[in-house]
Amino acid sequence: MKLTDLHIRKLKPGPRTARYSDGHGLFLEITPQGSKLWKMAYRFDGKQKTLSFGKYPFVSLLRAREKCAEAKAQLYDGLDPREQEKAEAAVKVARPEHTFAKIAAELQEKRKKEGI
Repeated sequence: MKLTDLHIRKLKPGPRTARYSDGHGLFLEITPQGSKLWKMAYRFDGKQKTLSFGKYPFVSLLRAREKCAEAKAQLYDGLDPREQEKAEAAVKVARPEHTFAKIAAELQEKRKKEGI
């Protein structure tokens, strides 16, 4: 049976980590501290892997299902979704818009124009 938003809101933490399946590898993991995390279990190159999508309610049930479908599409194309996420994160870190060197150069240029 698929999860519903009402059912998820009513879930309470227990003494152990609990998993509630939504189907297609998507599940909600509830820790003893009360944290509700969206995850997806999948196999790639014969290895069992897990992909995290974020915390409920910040990531809704609908959005978690969309992210799961996107990850399944990447698996179908022969790509590891976790590696794709890591690669995208590395690109974001490699090209920050406001680096210290860039801001310092702008400040020097501004001071030259103002004659300071």
